[in-house]
Amino acid sequence: VNYYLTQLLSGHGYFGEYLHQRGLRQQPSCVYGDADIDDAEHTFFSCTQWQAERELLKSQIDGIWRPQNVAKLLVRNEQNWTLIMRHVEKILRRKKRRLDAGEMM
Repeated sequence: VNYYLTQLLSGHGYFGEYLHQRGLRQQPSCVYGDADIDDAEHTFFSCTQWQAERELLKSQIDGIWRPQNVAKLLVRNEQNWTLIMRHVEKILRRKKRRLDAGEMM
């Protein structure tokens, strides 16, 4: 488990709701405008910003990509683990760059 996967599993990290609760963002909403609450579930399972990446992941993993399946998918096989880790890291690195640039405040 790495820094980025921990954010997916815990909900702590580069998510509007989490940052808002800690006084680091004015609103808990998704900066892409498609949800009132930006949390880990929204980011990885429904945010329109990441639709293409999500569809690619869904076509590559062995199993169904949905919130209640994450742990099962991770331990199903090494390929799933690697694909999910890369997917999560890619998205969160992009969110972090935008946060650092002040685009998410």
